[in-house]
Order: sequence, then C-alpha cells, then structure tokens
Amino acid sequence: MQDLPAETDIAIVGMAAHLPGAADIEAYWANLRDGRSAVRRLTEEEILASGESPALLRNPNYVPAAALLDGYDRFDAEFFGFSPKEAAILDPQHRQFLEVAWEALENAGHTPEGFWGVAGVLQRFPCDFEKLTVLGVEDRGFLGGEAEEFRV
Repeated sequence: MQDLPAETDIAIVGMAAHLPGAADIEAYWANLRDGRSAVRRLTEEEILASGESPALLRNPNYVPAAALLDGYDRFDAEFFGFSPKEAAILDPQHRQFLEVAWEALENAGHTPEGFWGVAGVLQRFPCDFEKLTVLGVEDRGFLGGEAEEFRV
C-alpha cells in the first residue's frame, strides 16, 4: 500500500439515511438483519387519498403496495434558513437531502463551529418535483432518467 499526500486524503466519518421502514442507519441494518421488508400493502383509502384514480384499483396489473418514507412532510424550514413559503415549494427530496446531510455530520461528531476546513456533500438523483407540481404535468410516464445535483 502506498502513502498518499495529505491533500488527497478522504475520510468517511459519518453516515445517515432516511429510508422506507427505517428512520436511520441503525433501523436499516436491523431490517436487513431481521429480513424485514419495507414494502407494505396499501389500503383502498390510502390509494384514493393520494389522488390516484379509482379506475387504477380495477386494473388487474396494479399492485397496491409501496415502500413509503415516513416523516417526509416534517421539515424544519427555519433551521435550514428557509421561509415557510420557500419550504412549501422546495422539492421533498431536497429537504430530505439537507436533513440527512446534517445528520451525517452529527453522526460523525462534527458541529459547524468545529470545521476548520472544507466539507462537501454531493448527491445525484432523479428529480421531477417541479414538473409534477409547478408545471402541472399530467402524464407522468415520461418523467424518468433525469438527475439534478444538490450540494451542501
């Protein structure tokens, strides 16, 4: 093994996640260890309350199951410097990204006051929230394969 100069060193010192059926990394590992699935059957009431068409329930190919993320609607906008209006139109994936990045720093034992250098967090994922909400796109079938970056 070769010693590298300090300016190229990278350290992964913290980890965090919000996943279906697991609010944190520990719960995720427990689910894996115990063979617990995060996928659950949806009730007809849940499906209709989410805005889906009643015709969908009659489709023989429809599987009423999902791996849902709990707590996605709880975001401390003020903590992250957003107004309530900004938070309302902020992509839920972006809100989750901010929360998880912060939790990863906490998991690593870091506080903002303790940083003397640069810390970077980068995430890429499909992002079509704007098309689904602001632009009012009805046909969701074409919304795949796009990615945006969020950086902290």
